[in-house]
Amino acid sequence: MESVEIPFVKHVGIQQTDEILSLEYDSHLLNHLDTLHAGALFTLAETASGIYLQSLFPEYKDKALPLLRSSNIQYKKPTTKNVFAYASVERESQEKFEQQLLKKNRGVIIICIDLKDADEVMVMSGEFHWYVELRKI
Repeated sequence: MESVEIPFVKHVGIQQTDEILSLEYDSHLLNHLDTLHAGALFTLAETASGIYLQSLFPEYKDKALPLLRSSNIQYKKPTTKNVFAYASVERESQEKFEQQLLKKNRGVIIICIDLKDADEVMVMSGEFHWYVELRKI
């Protein structure tokens, strides 16, 4: 199942255009301040980190079980605009992860996510720590 097809992700309304995930400012996603709810923003960021992980290692798509182990996030500014997710990974982290997979059939990698609104204002930033185990086929 593709990440954007996960029922909860669909419920939140996350959209994917090319490689960018986004979340529309919508009344069903608002908090008590009429800004996008922290839970909706977290869902966007977590989903983007998982999709980015898959894009880094397409050769393992049907051979690996990725599980989010932990995250460290910081909410920066509330927003009343559409939000977009931008992913990155440190080269050293990616290389270490690949070595772990080849040696132990499992590894941990940190995917960084920045959420920015339509005006390029940073809404949230975070690190998502993924544990990945290769399946025995």
